[in-house]
Amino acid sequence: MPEEQLSLFSGFEVSITIFDGPLDLLLHLVRREKVDISEVALSQVTAQYLEYLDTLQALNVDLSAEFVVVACQLLYLKSCSLLPRPIDDEPEDDLELDPQVELARRLEEYQTYREAADTLEQARQLRQRIYLRSTSEEQIGSGFVQLSEVSVFDMIAAVSELLKRSEGPPPRLVRRREVTVGQRLPEILTELHVAGGEGLLFTRLVDMPTSRVYIIVTFLAILELIRRRRVRVSAVEQESNFRVWLLR
Repeated sequence: MPEEQLSLFSGFEVSITIFDGPLDLLLHLVRREKVDISEVALSQVTAQYLEYLDTLQALNVDLSAEFVVVACQLLYLKSCSLLPRPIDDEPEDDLELDPQVELARRLEEYQTYREAADTLEQARQLRQRIYLRSTSEEQIGSGFVQLSEVSVFDMIAAVSELLKRSEGPPPRLVRRREVTVGQRLPEILTELHVAGGEGLLFTRLVDMPTSRVYIIVTFLAILELIRRRRVRVSAVEQESNFRVWLLR
C-alpha cells in the first residue's frame, strides 16, 4: 500500500458505541486486546468509512479504487455477520473465515503497513541529510531490490529496534562516525569477508552504540549491495534481526 494512501487512511476518524477516535488508535487497541473485536460494530465503521470515501472523489481513480475495495470488503464482512448460518450446514470451503477473524487479520495487516511506513519515513528524512561523493565512487542506483529469504518487514523491524535503542540515554562514550553510503559499501564487504561463511547479523554490522544516521546508512548500504547482487540476507530466529551473507 503506497505511503500516500496510508496517510489518507490514517486521517479516517471512527465513532462507534465503544470507541471514538482515529482509526489508527482503534487498530492499536484491537491489536493489544484493549478492545474486543467482537464489539466493533461493522455497520457503523462501514457507514462512516463510506462517508469518508465521499471526501476523496477529487483524487485520482486508482487511489479511489483502493478505498472502494476496502469499503466493499467491510460490507461483505458485515453481510456475513448478519446472515444466519444453519447449524447443519457445513462451510463450502475449509478456508472460509469468520468475519470477525477476517477483520482482525486485516486490522493487524494494516497496522503492519502503518508501522513499516513510519519507519521508512524516518529513513527518508535521514537519507536527505546524507551526501554521497560522486568522483571516485560507483554511482548508487535506485534499481529494484528483490528479497526472497527474508521479509522486508523483518528488516524494517530490525532497523526500527536499533533506532529505538539509539533514542535512549546516551552512553558515556559514543564513537562519532561520519560516513556515507558509498564508504560503507566496501567496509561491509570487508567485514563479511573476514566473517567467512557464517555471515554477520545486522546488529553486528551496526555495532551499537552509534548514531541514528549510521544505522540508516548501514541499512541503505546493505540494500544497495543486495541490488548489486554482492550480498544476500536471510531470516533468523532472533526477533528484530537478520543475517547478511557475502555472495562469492
